[in-house]
Amino acid sequence: MRKNVILSFFLAVLGLLSFGCGKKNNTTNTERTTITTKEDHVHEFGDWELLVDSTCTEVGTKKRSCACGKVEFADVELKPHTYVNDVCSVCGAEKITDGFVIDYNENAQTYIIRGYNGTSTSPMITRTYNDGIHGVHNLIVLSNVEDEMSTCCLSESNITKLRLSKDFTEMDKAMFSGMINLEEVVLPSSLTAISERAFQNCPRLKSVTYGEVSSIGHFAFDGCGFTKVVLPNSIKYLLSNAFSNNTSLTEITLNDGLKEVGNNAFNNTKINRIIIPQSLTAFGYQEKMEYLTGFSITGLNVNFSVSNNCLIDIAESSVIRACKNATIPTTVKNLGLYSFANLDYSGLNQFVIPDNVEYVSGYAFSNSKFKDIDFGKIEGLGNKVFYDTIFTNYDSKTIVLPNTLTLINDDAFQNLYANEITIPSSVTTLGSAILKGSKITLVNIYNSTIESEYCSMYWNSGYVGTINIIDD
Repeated sequence: MRKNVILSFFLAVLGLLSFGCGKKNNTTNTERTTITTKEDHVHEFGDWELLVDSTCTEVGTKKRSCACGKVEFADVELKPHTYVNDVCSVCGAEKITDGFVIDYNENAQTYIIRGYNGTSTSPMITRTYNDGIHGVHNLIVLSNVEDEMSTCCLSESNITKLRLSKDFTEMDKAMFSGMINLEEVVLPSSLTAISERAFQNCPRLKSVTYGEVSSIGHFAFDGCGFTKVVLPNSIKYLLSNAFSNNTSLTEITLNDGLKEVGNNAFNNTKINRIIIPQSLTAFGYQEKMEYLTGFSITGLNVNFSVSNNCLIDIAESSVIRACKNATIPTTVKNLGLYSFANLDYSGLNQFVIPDNVEYVSGYAFSNSKFKDIDFGKIEGLGNKVFYDTIFTNYDSKTIVLPNTLTLINDDAFQNLYANEITIPSSVTTLGSAILKGSKITLVNIYNSTIESEYCSMYWNSGYVGTINIIDD
C-alpha cells in the first residue's frame, strides 16, 4: 500500500515538470500552442441580431454574442416618421415644417421659435417637439410685448395658412399676432380657447376653422380682414374687442349656445344687423357701430328686448346700443355707455330724450352729431357723455339743461362743440374738468352750484371761454 502512494506522488511531480503552468510545449522546436486563461480573454462579438424592431415611437432591442458565451443587448434607435401630407402614417404624429429658426434651452427643456426663414405658405406648428435626443419638450413662439401690444416673431413671414397640430392645447398671449400675410387658420379639437391678442393685426386673415374652441379672447382677431363671421356652436364666450377694427366685416352670425358678448366685440366694423341668440345672457357696450341698422332676437330671451331699433337690457331698463335712426323707447330709465355714440342725427330737427329717462351714462352721445336735443327730465349725466359731440348749428345753439338735473360727472362736456350752455341751479354735484377742451363760447352757471360742497374746485379746468355766474 505504501509503495502505491509513493508511486502516485512521483507521477504527479513528473506531470508538473512536463506541462508547466498552463502551457504545453510541443516535442519540436518550431511549433508552440498557448492556452490563455479567462483573465486574458478579449471578447470578439459577432454581428448584431435584431430581437425587436423599433418604430417611430418605440425603441427596439438587438443582441450580439462572443464565442465564449458572453451576450450583449442594446437599443435600436427610433425610425424616422413616415410622413404622408405632413402626418406620420405609422403613429399619426404631425410634422413640424422646416424653415423655423428654433433655439433649444436645455435648462428649461424648451424650444423657442425665434423666426421663420422658410418658403412654405402653409406651415404647421405643434405645441410639442421631439428631436429623438432630448425627448418631448415645450415649443414656444417668442413674442415681444411692449405696452400690452405684442408682435409675433412670425410677423414678417410669408405664411398664408397656419395649421395647429392635434397636441396643441394651450395658446400663448399674442402668439400669432402681426402675421401680415396670414389668410387662413385651422385649429384642432384639442384647443378650447383662443388667447388674448392671438391673431391681432393679421390684416388678411379671413377664414378660421375653430375646432372645439369655446372662448375667443380679448382682441383675439382685432384688426383682421374678415368680411363674414359664422361662430360655431362650441363658442360660449366672445370677450372684449374680439373682432374689433375689422373694417370690412359686414355680417356676423352668433351661435346658439353663446352666453356672453364682451365690450366692443364688434367695435369699428360694418356689421349691419345682429341677431341675438336665445342663450345670450350678456351683451357689452359697442362704441362705434354706425352701420348697424337693426337687432332681432331668436326664441325667448328673458334678458334682452328690441324696441325703436334699440337693444335693451331688461333687468337694467337700459339701452345697450342704438342702431342708425333709432329713437329712445318710452320704457327705459337709462341710456347705457356709448349707447348713441358715433351716430349722426344732424338731419333731425330735434332729438328727444323721453321723460322716463333718468340717467345718461358716460360717452352716450360721444362723437355724435345733433341739431338740437330735448333733454326731458334727466337727473344725471355720466363721464364724457358729450365727448367730441358736435351741434351742427354751432353758432346759434344754446343748450338748456332741465331743472331736474342734479348730477354732472367728470369731463361731461369735454371737447363739446356748441355756442352756449346753461347749467341749472338744480345741479348740486359737479365733477371735475367738465368743460375741458370744449368749444363752448359762453357758460351760464349758478353761484350756489359752484359753491356747493359737492362741486369740484377744478370743474372748469382748462376752459378758455366766458363764464357767467348767476346769483340765485
